[in-house]
Amino acid sequence: METVFYLINIFNLFLLANLIIIIRKFYMILRSVLLGSIFSVILVSCNNKASNNASNQKDEVASDCKNEIRGGFDIGSGSTKLQIASVKVCKNGDITIEKSYFKKNANVQYAQDLKDSKSTKLSDEIIKKGVEAMTKLKEDGLAKLAKECGASCSVTSWRGIMTAAFRDATTNWRDAKKELSKVSDGLVIKRLDQDEEALYGFYPVIKLKGIEPQNSVIWDMGGGSTQITAFDKDFKMSDDFVPTGSYSIKTSIGSSYSKDLKGSDSTFNPIITHETQASNIVNDAIEAEIKKDELKFKDFFLNGKKYYVIGGILSRAIPAIAKGDGYSPDFKVFNYDQIQNASIIKPLSLTNIDTYFNDVKNLDDNKIAKFLVDKKIYSSEDVKDKDTLDRMIATSSNLLLTKLYMENKNLKIENIYPIVIDGSDTLMISPKFEDVKYWNYDNIEKK
Repeated sequence: METVFYLINIFNLFLLANLIIIIRKFYMILRSVLLGSIFSVILVSCNNKASNNASNQKDEVASDCKNEIRGGFDIGSGSTKLQIASVKVCKNGDITIEKSYFKKNANVQYAQDLKDSKSTKLSDEIIKKGVEAMTKLKEDGLAKLAKECGASCSVTSWRGIMTAAFRDATTNWRDAKKELSKVSDGLVIKRLDQDEEALYGFYPVIKLKGIEPQNSVIWDMGGGSTQITAFDKDFKMSDDFVPTGSYSIKTSIGSSYSKDLKGSDSTFNPIITHETQASNIVNDAIEAEIKKDELKFKDFFLNGKKYYVIGGILSRAIPAIAKGDGYSPDFKVFNYDQIQNASIIKPLSLTNIDTYFNDVKNLDDNKIAKFLVDKKIYSSEDVKDKDTLDRMIATSSNLLLTKLYMENKNLKIENIYPIVIDGSDTLMISPKFEDVKYWNYDNIEKK
């Protein structure tokens, strides 16, 4: 009996020991689970707090910016452009084009009209044509905006700029401005002096990534004037939208100079017959401008700077020729909103320009038109439209004008880098867009 009782006690002790082990393991597991849950709650709480903080920071950044849809007319001497774009405006001064919904130009030859009349008065016919062109551009632009953005989207504000032809139209530029302003409610148009016109040309370019102003020159050639602007290492823009550390060569020569080549003839083609006359016109104008401040010219226009070119002739007409069959059909010129970095912009050389010019310099109007169709630069249908045909015929004079600037003994331009930029791009990113006082101020009258 004692032996049995002894065995029973040993068995009970064994069960008790195992029970203690099991309880201990259960305790360890339960402790681990409880601590893990508590830790998870703390971790989730921290993550949520961090996430909320990040979200709040994003909201704060977002609240520092606003989006608006701007409409801007660039009323140039040879063409009128309209752009409608969604723009992000931030309190830190950053203004960027988020999406360009519409950008198009129409041929309105204000400068040519002045030359034809040999006066300082724009004709009623050209003003009427200008109003019609702007109205059509606006209708097309708003239709495109509604299609891509939705019927609820509308232009926040309209602004416009007028350039060289309206400086020359001293007799009735105010009347023209009044009529053109009626195209849209709230449209305010500013007449630019030539320094302001230079600014409206180079401002978008210097905002591009990859551009070093001190190593760059911006060449803007339009219908009635040309601005070539260089910068030094101290270049900056003031809060009043005024540049310092820049210097511009300014001439009153643009694509309409071809009118001066005609003389008693009905055409300037073949352009070879007017090459010497054109050379004198261009080089005399450049020399006269440089002589105003030769030391400044030497300081700013150093060798090795890149020439970024804008304006109708340099960024549209010349690159269109470059893409001709047998030339460089893969050559691409970019719109401003397409450029993430300036390194993608490809050059055209003086050798390229010489080649194009030599192919057309001996051709009359009809042969130039046929040549451009054969090169697949224009279509046979384009010849039937008078405005397009006029642009085709002007190919020779535009090439000669570009060539003469590049060959000038002081400028010595080896390569040009075209970008499709006009005043409407500056309007989109202008820090003065909402400043009505700025738009109503006319520098020319105040001088």
